Amino acid sequence: GHNNSLCLLSEEELQCSICLEVLTDPVSTPCGHTFCKHCITETWRVNAPCRCPVCNEVFTSRPQLKTNIFISAMVAQFRQRAQPNVTQDQCLQHNKPLELFCESDHSCVCVLCSLQHQGHTLVPLKEACEAKQRELQKSQAHTQRMIQDRTQKISEVQQSLELSQKAAEEEAAEGVSFFSALMEMIQKALDQVLQEFEEKQTKMKTEAEVLIQGLKQEICELKQKSSEVEQLSRSEDHVHVLKTFHSLTAAQYGDWTNARVTAPLILGTVQSAVIKMKIQIQNMDPKPLSESQLMKLQRHAVEVTLDSDTAHPELMVSEDLKQVSRTGTREDF
Repeated sequence: GHNNSLCLLSEEELQCSICLEVLTDPVSTPCGHTFCKHCITETWRVNAPCRCPVCNEVFTSRPQLKTNIFISAMVAQFRQRAQPNVTQDQCLQHNKPLELFCESDHSCVCVLCSLQHQGHTLVPLKEACEAKQRELQKSQAHTQRMIQDRTQKISEVQQSLELSQKAAEEEAAEGVSFFSALMEMIQKALDQVLQEFEEKQTKMKTEAEVLIQGLKQEICELKQKSSEVEQLSRSEDHVHVLKTFHSLTAAQYGDWTNARVTAPLILGTVQSAVIKMKIQIQNMDPKPLSESQLMKLQRHAVEVTLDSDTAHPELMVSEDLKQVSRTGTREDF
């Protein structure tokens, strides 16, 4: 079949007559001959007029070169068949050792490939490899330093956390003691106010009961006198009337018109208790931090710095370098 005939073609039949290598990007001239696209283009660029290297046919104007699809298929078939014999250090296109490295497109090429890399920076493969290995060693050293720096920072953060937790526990204990004493003082103040209210109410109640008792007593006496006066006014014993009249009319009674129970002064009792309590609280206020305590806090605050080249882009450090926060909503964090 057709595919079998392709496999029977030899390397010589697929060679470019200019570079004498297997065709690369084969294109055909109007006269029917096929060359590497790069080879024929360069030949016509430096030589005038345009002439076919095989039959010497001259073209008055540079012909348009078209890819020879049939030859391209045969070249691909040939390279696919020859590929198993090519080692990893050989050029698949020319079956030659890879001896050069192109700095421009970062590829390994053979001497013949270098013709297609004109204008590029080409260096010996071994030299390029050694340079890259030196770069890798520098990068590795930098990576190790970053690991050490971050490990040290973890230790510093953990130490700062432990000291902060200890200080927080101590301050919490002081807070519990302070507020317990404060609540006890408030409760005592409340109890004292309520006791004062109760004592004043009891005193007022006692005064009211004495006043009522006196009024009731005089009411009884007045009722008795009223009864006697009524009997005397009806009596026909003139001598008895005259003798008892003076005693009945001369009796003296108190003036109860303005008698009243004086309400105890309870207004201002709560305010007075609060003022007194404020003074006590001021004496109980926690003392402000001393200069040594402030320096201690500042000493244990860890300053955080991030490498802009290696740190995650969503991490942000505060202006005082004491806090780290996350921004953004990416889920690959």
